[in-house]
Amino acid sequence: MAYDNTNRGAMWPNIDRMSEKHPDFNGSLDVDGKKYWVSGWRKKEGANPAAPIITFTIKVKEDIGVAAQGPASKPSSTSDDGFDDDLPF
Repeated sequence: MAYDNTNRGAMWPNIDRMSEKHPDFNGSLDVDGKKYWVSGWRKKEGANPAAPIITFTIKVKEDIGVAAQGPASKPSSTSDDGFDDDLPF
């Protein structure tokens, strides 16, 4: 029997964090079969005590596009990229 990950998600420490603007955590989420990216920021030192422990954003995986697929992916030569030009390069 295959494991069903529907309506579940997980976040891990962001090992690629390069600045304070980058999330402290990242991961993925499945809601009713639709895939999402999740990014989270932990409560900063000196923040209001009523502030949440973690704030987060959720983005649909299809909306992120090529950047989410990583550098190893290459665009398909048969895909329609929406450009209508005849440049030879």
